[in-house]
Amino acid sequence: MREGLLIIGGGAAAVVASVNARELHPSLPITLVTGEHPTPYARPSLMYLMMGQLRLADLALAPE
Repeated sequence: MREGLLIIGGGAAAVVASVNARELHPSLPITLVTGEHPTPYARPSLMYLMMGQLRLADLALAPE
């Protein structure tokens, strides 16, 4: 059996979990299962995007 980390979901908690896991175990395989856009984004900020107060690039939680 292959060891690794499976994260279900693509929200902010998943991003933090994957970043922390990578820092603690750099060679650990990490699999993220989500139906979201490939780049994690801040959902609460969507309102500000729609009002024209943010750019789409401002929503990214981590680089692609």
